[in-house]
Amino acid sequence: MKRKSLQKSLSVSLLAVLAIQPFVSVVHADLNIKGNTTSTGGIQVKTPATIEVIGSPTVEGTVTVTGGLTIVPEPGNIHSTFQHATYLLKPTAANPVIDFGGVTTGLVTIGNTNVGTILRADGISRIEYAKNVTPGNAELRGTQLDAARTGLTNAVAQVDVDTAAVSQTAFVNAKGDTDLAVYKDVTAGLAALEKAKTAAVSTLANKIALLSELSDSTTALTSAQDTLDAKVDLLDVETKRLKDEAAALAQARTLLNDTITGLDLSSANAALTAYTNVQGDVEKAVYKDVAKAISDLEAARTSGQAVYAKSDATLQEVVAATTAITDGKALLVDKQTLLAAATQQLVNELTQAKADLSSAMASFNKTEVDNAKASYLTAGGLVSDVVYNNLVVALAVLDSAETEADGFLMSSSSTLVQLKGARDKVTSAQTEVTLKTNDIKTATQALNEWNQAKTALADAISSVNTTAAVNAQSDYKNANGREAAQVYADVTEAMNALNGAKDVGVALVGKASAIKDEFVTAKDDITAAQGVLNEKVDKLKIATQALKDLAQAKDSLNAEITAAEPQLVGAATSLTNYEAALGDKADVVYTDAVAAKQDLNAKVEAGKLVHDEPASTVTDLDAARTAIAKAKSALSTKLTALDSETEALVTERTNAKQALAKAIADVDVSKAQQAQSAYDNKGGNLSLAVYKDVTAAITAVQQAQKAGEAINPTTAPVSAMQTATTAITSAQADLDGKVAALKRATDALVMPTLTSKELDKFNFSTVYSGQINAVSKAMNTSSFKGSKKHFTIDDGTNKVNIDLTWDIPQNEYATTFAASIGSAVESEIQQHFLNTGGVDGLMNRTMGATVIWDGSSQGNTFKIFTFGQPGIKALTLGGPDWQYFFDTNTFDAPNQDTSANREFTISDGTKTATFKWDSDLVDMAGVLKALNDNLSANGVKVVAVQVNASTFQLVGTRADITISVGGTNKGDLFTN
Repeated sequence: MKRKSLQKSLSVSLLAVLAIQPFVSVVHADLNIKGNTTSTGGIQVKTPATIEVIGSPTVEGTVTVTGGLTIVPEPGNIHSTFQHATYLLKPTAANPVIDFGGVTTGLVTIGNTNVGTILRADGISRIEYAKNVTPGNAELRGTQLDAARTGLTNAVAQVDVDTAAVSQTAFVNAKGDTDLAVYKDVTAGLAALEKAKTAAVSTLANKIALLSELSDSTTALTSAQDTLDAKVDLLDVETKRLKDEAAALAQARTLLNDTITGLDLSSANAALTAYTNVQGDVEKAVYKDVAKAISDLEAARTSGQAVYAKSDATLQEVVAATTAITDGKALLVDKQTLLAAATQQLVNELTQAKADLSSAMASFNKTEVDNAKASYLTAGGLVSDVVYNNLVVALAVLDSAETEADGFLMSSSSTLVQLKGARDKVTSAQTEVTLKTNDIKTATQALNEWNQAKTALADAISSVNTTAAVNAQSDYKNANGREAAQVYADVTEAMNALNGAKDVGVALVGKASAIKDEFVTAKDDITAAQGVLNEKVDKLKIATQALKDLAQAKDSLNAEITAAEPQLVGAATSLTNYEAALGDKADVVYTDAVAAKQDLNAKVEAGKLVHDEPASTVTDLDAARTAIAKAKSALSTKLTALDSETEALVTERTNAKQALAKAIADVDVSKAQQAQSAYDNKGGNLSLAVYKDVTAAITAVQQAQKAGEAINPTTAPVSAMQTATTAITSAQADLDGKVAALKRATDALVMPTLTSKELDKFNFSTVYSGQINAVSKAMNTSSFKGSKKHFTIDDGTNKVNIDLTWDIPQNEYATTFAASIGSAVESEIQQHFLNTGGVDGLMNRTMGATVIWDGSSQGNTFKIFTFGQPGIKALTLGGPDWQYFFDTNTFDAPNQDTSANREFTISDGTKTATFKWDSDLVDMAGVLKALNDNLSANGVKVVAVQVNASTFQLVGTRADITISVGGTNKGDLFTN
């Protein structure tokens, strides 16, 4: 019954099972387990084999492994198929590939020391060594196992006991009680963490530790660390509290000591002394309050010193002692301020009294008194005069009062009464001195007025001046004046009268008994005589100037005549320049210039006659000069207008010449020709007026240009040059307008378009699938030591080097040459994927090799095969010796899906591009590149542009073409 059940649930693959014994299956090659039944007899795996699970079967009993084993589970039943089976691992060779595929298992027993790495062992629930088997190289590997082992390794590395030790040391240094629970909890946490770490290290040392053991050990270790960290945090909080309390007490003691040592009562005592020094009343409260505050503060200082000296003083005691002193200081400052104010008031009153006295003394100007005395003596007064002696006595009284006042000011013990009495005495003496000073000033004034009158007479005498009169008479005679003239005789008479008045004054100055009024009268007579003489001299000067003006008028007229000569020459030059510029001689600007030149010439000739006439007056001479000047000015104005007109004529010709040259140079038909080419290139109709108008406009502008070039700009009329310029610029403007119209017509040309359907994919590749089998030739040897063989296997992604360089033996598992070679090739393939991708690469390898069975026996051929993964197009053999083993080197996948390919054509009516898409174009950019590269290569006048992420549009590059599409798959891409 069991055998029937087993046969029903097991189906032999192409590699075949050698034998199915009762109750136990013996596997010598790959095995497929199918269906939904249960196998209870167990399995014996004697050669390297792969067990692939299909469906939902279950395996019970013991799986005995003496060769290599790879389990390929059904992903949905990875935990159920083998969970009730037990496993005995007793490989005959060292370190075979044993891969549990991540399935959940029952007990796994390691039966000998040949067991090495057990791959994808994440689902093993129990594992142990058989009796009398020494633990060897066995090691569990798997994605979750490796991650769990790494996690446990990191957790061990991150164990932190130093922080806890530092925290305990800080607690002790802060004088914490080590008998408190907060300290003992950290000690207990350290012990627990060390225990968990030791257990974790032991688990890591166990190479066959299960996933659950690694996870549990990690959890226990991290939990112990977290518990210790929490206890350390509590201990740190208590340590901080102790430190803060100690710091506060230390700070308070420092503040108390600073307050005691910084207490200074000297200023308060000095304030008491200052108050008494200014005769302050010591019985007043303002004085007594300061004295009491000093006494109280001294007592507080003594008390504070006692508290500071106590080693066990509390924070409250220290703060109270400090507060008592600071409060006492504040009170003392307040009382001391009041005392200082009272003292200052007394000082201010004394200071003001002294200031008033000093001001009274300083305000009196003794310099003025001394100056009055000196002025009196200077004016001729005597020291024996009563008025002078009275002032000397008054000054002596003032000096005495000031001496007494200086004594009071210098003394620090002067009273207010003394200071005010001295001030009154000084001001009284000053008043008396002021009265006597005024008396002496009046006497001085009288003396000064007599002296001033005498001095004024002496000054008048010394200022007598007849030199100007003598010079005026000399000038008059030099200007051809006559001495007999009345104006000349009047000056002589006035000089004689002035000299007589001067002689009287000189006699009076020498008279000692003369009075002030005599001095004044003599001085006035001299001044009057001098005034008369000056008046006569002025009249003589007027007469002299009239003679000089006549001579000057002649000189001015002569100068005007001389200056007119070069202007007449310049006028002739201007007229010549106008004529050279082809100016019109009938033009008023020319005739006015000629008339002005003739007028100036006439005025010059008339002026010469007036100049030479002896009877000509200044008026005659000035009139002739003015006439010439006006004629000169008029000629200058006319010449300016003529020169301006000449310059305008020259400028007009120059501008016309330049404008014509520019118009000729600016002629441009290239843009018109380019516009015609662009219109033609875009398929425009060349028979339309918009095109022909440009051709006609080009001809017109070229003809106008040629006519302008034929004009001689030196001799031709200006109007001719201007007309030619206008013709050229008008023709060019007309051409530009026609070109603009042609460009608009070009832009208006409608290019044919064809829009694609919306693409739902861009991958048009052929899809390859199915298992590929490369069957070898019949093998008649497996000995390659003397004849080494090398070849390669390439699946398009992986390239495996096969090196057979030894004599490959046969054994109970490989009985033919082909079986030995297939086993060796399989080993090379597995080693390649292990080297390049690690365990994951080995588990997901794309190819393998095995012997081909002949019924129940191993045959004389082997095969290289793929596992049927989609995307592998072919197996390709290479290298120097592939032909030794195979007849051909390429083996295609059995299935090829070309449904995604697209074949179509695009034509512009003349040329056609053919497309076959059988690759992944990735996105719309790839589609556009594939289209445009082929269209351009075939000369099709069409480009492809993107409409959106899934649609493109075909656009003609000429308006006169027709876009059409064809081919097998045109309907997949286009609507027509």
